[in-house]
Amino acid sequence: MRRKFRGLALVMLVALMAGCSPESPEPTPSPTDSPTMTPTPTLSPAEIAVDAMTIEEQAASVVMGHIPSTDPEEVGDYMRSGLGGFILMGSNVEGDEEHLQMLAEALIVDEGLPPLIAIDQEGGGVSRLPWDDLPGGSQLQNTDPEDVQSTFEQRAGLVSAAGANVNFGIV
Repeated sequence: MRRKFRGLALVMLVALMAGCSPESPEPTPSPTDSPTMTPTPTLSPAEIAVDAMTIEEQAASVVMGHIPSTDPEEVGDYMRSGLGGFILMGSNVEGDEEHLQMLAEALIVDEGLPPLIAIDQEGGGVSRLPWDDLPGGSQLQNTDPEDVQSTFEQRAGLVSAAGANVNFGIV
């Protein structure tokens, strides 16, 4: 019985020693890198439109063309070639603002991507709009700056009313 008692005492002693020993620390999880999100670039409508174009369409989109015509159908057909703009010259002005507006409207093939419609309307000797009777640059050169500004604001209104959105006039 002594042997049994010694064996039991030994087992209890080992158990007691194991219970009294300091706890082994639990392994701490190593920090993991948070997944990094690469932001998706947001493309502008212009970038999306250009990305969808062929090289030929991209090249045509930066050309401002011209044909000598006052026929809205003819200039509209010309613009369907994909040109980015049209410059109105004297050969496009048939006499009144209403007809020039119709011609300018025919140049717009795609409302979502309207063309630049330009004119060289300086006034004086360089005039495409016969109804512009405002003074030209040579008449304004020695004039008060406020009068010059007022004149060109009025001219901008005439150009816009005719359907153009770019004036190559004096700056």
